[in-house]
Amino acid sequence: MSFVSPSAAPVLSVTPATANICQGGSQLLTVSGNGAYQWMLDGTPISGATSSTYSAIAAGSYSVTTTINGCSNTYTSNNSVITVTALPTGTISPASASICSGGSQLLTATGGTSYQWYKDGILISGEVNATYSATLAGTYTVTIFNGTCSGPASNSSVITVGTTPTGTISPGTASICSGGSQLLTATGGTSYQWYKDGNTNQRRSECNLFSNTCRNIYRNYFQWNL
Repeated sequence: MSFVSPSAAPVLSVTPATANICQGGSQLLTVSGNGAYQWMLDGTPISGATSSTYSAIAAGSYSVTTTINGCSNTYTSNNSVITVTALPTGTISPASASICSGGSQLLTATGGTSYQWYKDGILISGEVNATYSATLAGTYTVTIFNGTCSGPASNSSVITVGTTPTGTISPGTASICSGGSQLLTATGGTSYQWYKDGNTNQRRSECNLFSNTCRNIYRNYFQWNL
């Protein structure tokens, strides 16, 4: 009579024992030990997951079961607990703005603890705060960080830069008698602010002619130095 020694119970170990992943990410799990593997999630077999590694993308408790040489006994590994952290969300304001050449627009992002700003898809070095002062035309985006995970803002901000108007005043010089007047004409704008010796006390901007008939209403759209 011959005797067959029973197979030793396999020792299965899944690593890592715990891990946190960001939403949309994954964690590679590895099992050590002999046998035919079957990965489980919360006690339910994962279809097709029979290799020594498994890429976990969902939260839950992962384990591995195995049998040895067709024996009826099933052996189970330790659990590997995976948690999933949601990506941060936020916005940029304003969503669009127009600035004059040489001007700036303050952009503000929300939803995170730190940020990374981009212009036209290119990283802006050192700009990691919630605000950014945009001086150039382009499309601005931001990546939002919450200390663990990162995600894009739900919108972008489009900045346009207007062209500085140009024009002339005519005549360039003139002499008038005491009590007289000289009609000055400006071109190049839609509204004007006239200055006398750099002073705006005489607010003549409703029309483009500096004379006693112009209405005394101030609109600072387009400036000329007289």
